[in-house]
Amino acid sequence: MAGMATVTGRRAIFFLLLLLLSCRQDFDMTAPYKEIPVVYGLLDIQDSVHYLRIQRAFVDSSLSAHTIATRFDSLYYPDVLDVTISNDCTGQTWLMERIVGDTVGLPKEMGLFTSGTNVLYRFSARLELKHHYSLLLVNRESGLEARSATGLVGPFATIVPAPGYVVSWGGGQDELINFSWKPAAHALVYEMTLSIHWYDVPNSGGDSIPMQASITVMGNMVKGPPAPEINLTYPYPTMALYQQIGSLLPEDTTIHRIPRFVRWQITAGGTALGMLIGNQQVQQGITAGQSLTVYTNIENGLGIFSSRYSMQFDNALGSNALDSLRNGRFTHHLGFR
Repeated sequence: MAGMATVTGRRAIFFLLLLLLSCRQDFDMTAPYKEIPVVYGLLDIQDSVHYLRIQRAFVDSSLSAHTIATRFDSLYYPDVLDVTISNDCTGQTWLMERIVGDTVGLPKEMGLFTSGTNVLYRFSARLELKHHYSLLLVNRESGLEARSATGLVGPFATIVPAPGYVVSWGGGQDELINFSWKPAAHALVYEMTLSIHWYDVPNSGGDSIPMQASITVMGNMVKGPPAPEINLTYPYPTMALYQQIGSLLPEDTTIHRIPRFVRWQITAGGTALGMLIGNQQVQQGITAGQSLTVYTNIENGLGIFSSRYSMQFDNALGSNALDSLRNGRFTHHLGFR
């Protein structure tokens, strides 16, 4: 665990969704060919460069589904698409550029589906918070058109935690913290992660090493949309924090640990994204095993075109939290001082 260690492998909120969209198994494998574009994209007003992934689904009675999944030319379109994003308020339009994601530090993850070249579409623009944006995909060869539209999730205020909040949780059996925040415009789903930062200090002397461990305290929670004046809340048992720290960090008698601070990342996802996640949660719940329609907001296609907004801030650790790290039943063996 040299250097900066991140215990969880999560990238950002919501990015397993492409797999959810790509793994549909309800196609008729003997049906005539039908072109089905699969679109995945989240606009973010905090970004100046925006990316979409566009793949295709089709049936071929002469090939197995496994073979199709691993063939590059089966999943990706050749350079035959015109993909545009338009600001519905101003009329400004951007033609997206077809690129290889690997060349800009965005390789495709390994898995069943082809992990070769990662084809993406991008455009550069500063987006306007209260404006709406439309997507138009046109296949120049087949004439197929697919469309979608989204508003933008924007800044929202947190109440607990918030900048200046002190994390002073004892981690008792019945201790609950009610996270609270004001709803974000155009948002339907929220995720909150906490990363604890500390130094690993060799007992024999030497340089301190900055470390961190990330913990999801609220994952993909579909919430709202309530009236704008009603705050959203989420109860969290503080004991869970120390349980997770105790299970994630290895015991190491050659070092001691100096706590530093906690860092929050809170992400709000757009309405369409929340509908998709809610749909998946229903299918994994009491209706698991039933054949339900996968949510999409892509007209004449599959997938999701939505938006997100993330905020990040640091909080100090208070005396109760420091004492719990040093002496608590889940973390006393980890050498916190």
